[in-house]
Amino acid sequence: LLRGSLLIASEEGASTSISLTLPLTLAIIEGLLVQVTDSRFIFPMAAVTENVELLGAERRLKNGRNVISVRGELVPYIDLRALFQMDGAVPEIEKIVIVEHEEQRVGFIVDRVLGTHQTVLQPLGRFFRKVAVASGATIMGDGGVALILDVASIIKLADQRASEALM
Repeated sequence: LLRGSLLIASEEGASTSISLTLPLTLAIIEGLLVQVTDSRFIFPMAAVTENVELLGAERRLKNGRNVISVRGELVPYIDLRALFQMDGAVPEIEKIVIVEHEEQRVGFIVDRVLGTHQTVLQPLGRFFRKVAVASGATIMGDGGVALILDVASIIKLADQRASEALM
């Protein structure tokens, strides 16, 4: 069922060695489950430092500047809804998931933070290999799918889009 292997080596009167090998598709990660519109995503918990609220009124005051002050530090953020070109109503109170990337903090706007989630990492498969923003996917308890986000790739994509917009 798990498609792994079990190797047992024993020497009489000496010792027994047991080796269990499981495929990489059974890697388990701890993640932060979030939602944007009807889609769910998972941030690897190892990267997440905190999450804060972003009020709609506060966002409108920023005049398109994607930064938020968190305890006196300006943290740039990326709007996942805009980056992934997702339609849907924007809630009046959004969440910003702040991660640590290359010794700097970066935020990601999401609609809701659903909580921590221990998940089995599944590869995306050959048809989705070019989806650079996700390192894999997981099947949720309700049968839905959540993409496991690759923070570095999302930041790179956001930088590319920002550069293209300036041209």
